[in-house]
Amino acid sequence: MKFALQRVALDVDENHQKRDRTALRSLHLLAVSHVRFVTALNGFHRSAELLVKYMELYPTCIELVLLSVRLQENDFCLLNSVLEACYGPTFLPEKIDPKDLVDLVESLMEFTPANYQLALSVYKFIARNYSDSGVASDGIVLCGCCLLVNSIFQSAPVAPESVWLEAAALLRNSEVQGIAERFYQQALSVYPFSVKLWKSYLDLSKMTENEDVVTEAARERGLELNTTPH
Repeated sequence: MKFALQRVALDVDENHQKRDRTALRSLHLLAVSHVRFVTALNGFHRSAELLVKYMELYPTCIELVLLSVRLQENDFCLLNSVLEACYGPTFLPEKIDPKDLVDLVESLMEFTPANYQLALSVYKFIARNYSDSGVASDGIVLCGCCLLVNSIFQSAPVAPESVWLEAAALLRNSEVQGIAERFYQQALSVYPFSVKLWKSYLDLSKMTENEDVVTEAARERGLELNTTPH
């Protein structure tokens, strides 16, 4: 197995510029078949190393990433560990075309819709690389916002308070105020006595000149936000 992987890696290195997309696609399918075969014979844990190595060789092969999810459904920790082994802590290729990014992320989230760790990483990646003004960039940012919000809303058990706080801070600094407002309302229905969340919501309200409403809502729950009087 190791010899076969080494030969494939050498072949890719030597012929990277010559190989057309059809040949590369054939190698993708061969890799997927190999992993499935080893899994059927020896179980997932014996094929995990093979899967990671193939994903390192073929980072654009969506089927390999999806295979890691299907082999152990609803375990997004496993998926994220595979993505981290391939791409590092961002879970994503360093350079990727916007369309390929959307296709990859949508495919992954289809199988693990509550994967808020991946959604957080995707949003940060988008904010870093696609924050320029323009219709295309705005569309990708909106997609990232919706992905992040929906993943946390669908989490069961409920995501930790720290996750809601991190996502709230990211959304607060985005241009999509409507989504941020909806997210805060849901967050405070889950953690109604979180002073940190209320203070974060207050920061958002300052942008919309809605401080008094937020301060009064917090006071009704026995929380004083210590705002500076006008």
